[in-house]
Amino acid sequence: NQQEFWRLMRTQLKLSTIVVLHRQTYKYVEQRLGMIWRRKLTQVLHREYFSGINYYLVSTKLGGDCPDPDSRIVNDVKEVADNAATIFCELLYTLTAGTFFVVKIWRLYGAGLALAPYIYLWIGQV
Repeated sequence: NQQEFWRLMRTQLKLSTIVVLHRQTYKYVEQRLGMIWRRKLTQVLHREYFSGINYYLVSTKLGGDCPDPDSRIVNDVKEVADNAATIFCELLYTLTAGTFFVVKIWRLYGAGLALAPYIYLWIGQV
């Protein structure tokens, strides 16, 4: 059936477009969130690092354990902010996708099958 084939092709094209847009938006938000958190964390660390004589104490009193604290601050802030943004976005995606699928299964098959995985996990914890 040629009409059904073209209808399915249009549906597939729409779904593929939505998936690509969703994934690119997700990556953009993750990177943007990482930059915002990195900027805020850098401001806080610099304010604390340069207050008083902390910069002197870090470089001299640690006995050489931290030879280049400035670059260490930059690298650690980037790593922490980027990893926190990734974890936050993954958690948000998991919660939204999980809610969507629970509602979908609830409508199709009822509450028993929608809640079955959660009941199974709860019983496993007891």
